[in-house]
Amino acid sequence: MTYWSIPLTGIRGKRPRNAEWKNAYKHDTRIIVDGDCPSVINLPDFPGMSLCHYEYNGEDLTSKFQGNYDFNYLLPHLPTTYCEIIIDDSEWKWPFMPDYPRHNEDQKLQTIMTASSTLVASLRLIGFNQFITPCILKNATLSTAVNSDEKSIEFIPTNAFLFPTPLLEVTKARISKSDFEWVCKSHITLHQMSYTVDITPAMSAMRYYYQDMPTRARMTIIWAAIEDLLKPKGDKIRFGIRARGAMLLGRTDEEVEILFKQIGNLYGKRSAATHGRRFTYMQGLEPNLSDNRLKTDIRALMTSYQLLCELLIKIIDRGSLFNELELQELEESYSEKFPSE
Repeated sequence: MTYWSIPLTGIRGKRPRNAEWKNAYKHDTRIIVDGDCPSVINLPDFPGMSLCHYEYNGEDLTSKFQGNYDFNYLLPHLPTTYCEIIIDDSEWKWPFMPDYPRHNEDQKLQTIMTASSTLVASLRLIGFNQFITPCILKNATLSTAVNSDEKSIEFIPTNAFLFPTPLLEVTKARISKSDFEWVCKSHITLHQMSYTVDITPAMSAMRYYYQDMPTRARMTIIWAAIEDLLKPKGDKIRFGIRARGAMLLGRTDEEVEILFKQIGNLYGKRSAATHGRRFTYMQGLEPNLSDNRLKTDIRALMTSYQLLCELLIKIIDRGSLFNELELQELEESYSEKFPSE
């Protein structure tokens, strides 16, 4: 049996020196479901996984970690970490995960990473998204670290770009019961898909969107994921993406036409980012939001990410990816409905 912890670190404010930090920011990682804020939230359909409250009280845990500098790496994140994903892998056995007990240590870590990343993605898809996951702890949790044996905790960093840059517009500090039920269903679906189809481009794009990397790179990665999901073919790639995306997401003919135009505008921004034209050019550490062009480009980045999320939600609710034949039929249906395009 091994305990694993994946901390959820809030991306708004830093305590204690930042005067803008607010007590409510605890709930950027500490989940409230229908007004209730239990200290442990079990995932009913995924044995051994739970979301547990945590609050750092200034303990020096350096001696608990195997590496001399592991705790120093983790320390900047702890003041805004108020929840952790905890995994007890003793429950990962037949019939739920019959192969897991026979895995070697690398395979077990990969399974831990898949299970936690699909849960994180599901939370972000419903709008609970003001956090990053900076590391994985093996052999202990944050809550139990102070009582762990000396040098017993293995520290595994997960993000190449450590600190986040918030670009978010739609966020939730509270989620409904139906939101949580969808998260549980989505988590199972994404986890199963991770082993049956290649959703790596979409999962990577969701992860990198929350990390401190250039906006041009984020835009390029997001659109690589969108194109992977929509699979446009031939010399009409731009039209294929617009038509397929609009037909998948539009509920009425009017919505389809609006989406077709919106996706086309976003694709133009994608081309600017990908092909080296001016895109979110900025000087200094923070973007100058008085620059209208910069604001337009950042808005395009956020909207492109939202488009990716909406496509993923459609796929999750369906339970599978759309195959090339289905996507081609959607494109042809658009051409038949709107022949002038």
